[in-house]
Amino acid sequence: MEFKLTPEQKDFQELARQFARQEIEPIAAQIDEDSIIPSGLNEKLAGAGFVGMLIPKQYGGTETGMLRYVLAFEELNYPVCQCLEALGNNIVGRAIALTGNEEQKQRYLPPLAQGSVMGSYAFTEPATGSDRKALVTTARLDGDHWVLNGIKRFHSGGHLAGPGIIFANVDGTNTTAFLVDKLGAGYRSSKPFELMMGRGLETVDTRFENVRVPGNNVLGTVGGGYEILFSITAEGRLSLSSIAVALAQAAFDESALFLKERLASNREDASLQTTKHVLADMLTRIVPARVTAYRIAWLTDMGEDTRMTSAIIKLFSSTMAREVADMAMDIHGLSGLVKGSKIERIYRQAKQFDLTEGSSEVQRTIVAGSVLMQ
Repeated sequence: MEFKLTPEQKDFQELARQFARQEIEPIAAQIDEDSIIPSGLNEKLAGAGFVGMLIPKQYGGTETGMLRYVLAFEELNYPVCQCLEALGNNIVGRAIALTGNEEQKQRYLPPLAQGSVMGSYAFTEPATGSDRKALVTTARLDGDHWVLNGIKRFHSGGHLAGPGIIFANVDGTNTTAFLVDKLGAGYRSSKPFELMMGRGLETVDTRFENVRVPGNNVLGTVGGGYEILFSITAEGRLSLSSIAVALAQAAFDESALFLKERLASNREDASLQTTKHVLADMLTRIVPARVTAYRIAWLTDMGEDTRMTSAIIKLFSSTMAREVADMAMDIHGLSGLVKGSKIERIYRQAKQFDLTEGSSEVQRTIVAGSVLMQ
């Protein structure tokens, strides 16, 4: 079976690459310093069609499919700057497109595709983490509205206007996904956390104090929240895998440039000659991760169930990015410790992948559980 990128896919990849170099790279260090993405960048991302890649054309999206999304997402994250709107709007938009009713699609998908609102999703809680069996946030039916109470932690974009997919328990056991219009009555959010990585993601705690949600804002069915969660996290894991590949590639490129400059001035240094072999070790980790991520994205477009394989690539790419970043830091030596330098930003960012969209231990549990259930 042949698997390779088409000319159209390569063109789309190049379009994203040029956008990242021209619009994101020049301000990436400042975003890391300020921990906020300028609204002007979000407008440009939307104008270029990158916030509606997974949204059907009939609702204003570009409907590029998961493979083109992964190709573009890798390029957009190469400058070591995560674009929240491109992530949130695509993942939330896809979830609504796949599981929402027509009224929900008509109401939420066009503004998500246009980038006029910020989509987000929240499951993790302060007391229970990501344990799906210990969800505390509740929803009860009161007339023609649902009433939500609880707290969500690490809710990226939770303080920005737009639809949020919020997971809550109905009757104590039926985990359900609700479409919540953020910033309404009873909806509270903290100030964004100062994180060492994921700068610009604007991650907050959100509190629900008798938040009233229209009865028809259930996404999917009552009690069907886990299936939606699994789909969202599978796509989130694939997204993070492409970010991990982008980060590792940036680490490799910075290291190759650093060594070329050192070798040009000191060609007889035997230690530098040996260090060149580290570049080969870096590539032997990056290339398999990239190819596997592309293939899983392609399988997703083919309609395959990729929940287990997305966990595999998330686990593999998380380890890969951390190892490659560590190699890059060793190559740069003390110069890599300078705050704000690209290699320092890469090194900080690399730890993110072990922890977000389910820790590496959670991915191992998913993979092992899938095998034992066969």
